Amino acid sequence: MTALRPHLASIYDNQRVVVTAFMAEFVRMRCLDNTQTMDSLISTLMGKTVDSSVTVRKLCIRGLSNVSTSGSIMVQRFAVSLLPALVAALDDRDDVTDNMTLESLTGLNKIVPHLNEESVSPILINLAMRVRPAFEKERGIVRAEAFTLFGELSKFGDGASKEAFEEQAHTNLITLLLHLNEEDDVVVKACKNSLKRIGPYLGSDGANNMFQKHLITDARLHYGDFINDLSKILVVDFESKINMYIMSNVSFFKSRSLAVQRNAVLFVGYMLSALPTSAHYTVSIDTVVGFLLKLLKDSPTPVKISAAEALGMLHNLE
Repeated sequence: MTALRPHLASIYDNQRVVVTAFMAEFVRMRCLDNTQTMDSLISTLMGKTVDSSVTVRKLCIRGLSNVSTSGSIMVQRFAVSLLPALVAALDDRDDVTDNMTLESLTGLNKIVPHLNEESVSPILINLAMRVRPAFEKERGIVRAEAFTLFGELSKFGDGASKEAFEEQAHTNLITLLLHLNEEDDVVVKACKNSLKRIGPYLGSDGANNMFQKHLITDARLHYGDFINDLSKILVVDFESKINMYIMSNVSFFKSRSLAVQRNAVLFVGYMLSALPTSAHYTVSIDTVVGFLLKLLKDSPTPVKISAAEALGMLHNLE
């Protein structure tokens, strides 16, 4: 370390990359039993998270998250500096390929299981909000890591953070449900596991029981039947949230994924068809129907078919 550290000030990116990679590996291999030396190493890596090279910054994040290999005590020791650094890396200015976002999400998934509520509670809402944009990233592995992280945050769903986490669970519920039936199997599995983890915090035994019973990691889900049955539970157990759920679905009508578009359209149809008469006032039904009619005119054929199916479910609406 003494020999390598001066090269972190090199004007050559490749030299800084090599030195940072070595240091990240020192952390992963738990080479440093001396606490003072580890403090120095972590401080060095923290200082290079603002390096001009995106590769150096990425390796710094990797090194910082490698603290997880040393166990919970060491992670807690550095939690105050680790968490802000990893969260900040979610929005790296030069991350056009989402490599930094992926490194940050992977790192957070390594260290969050080792953290206690005291460390996470102050930034829980901010962390949940910062990870949300990654749910719709183009790369499937990035989406999967993001959904996995949100599931990991359920660890803090009790105690002082209970109310904050419940709010985030409902806010992201529709997104998780729509990605249950998308093109990437890794993402589907991540959504299944996350929904099972957040299920107990939604406040609905019916919804939670469906998640635990039907969301089997390696089994095929009969998505249409599942969403149809779940919609009947949601409109009863969460009448005050029906409009939020429906408009969340509507926001996915223009998703880049045709599968997610179709899921959103059918979900709206199932929810409106299950809507009790007493709850009709909670939703601007004419507006939603207008969106569905628009899809019939200017959407790809698969989405048009789903829109027609959804409209066919609304025969019982007044």
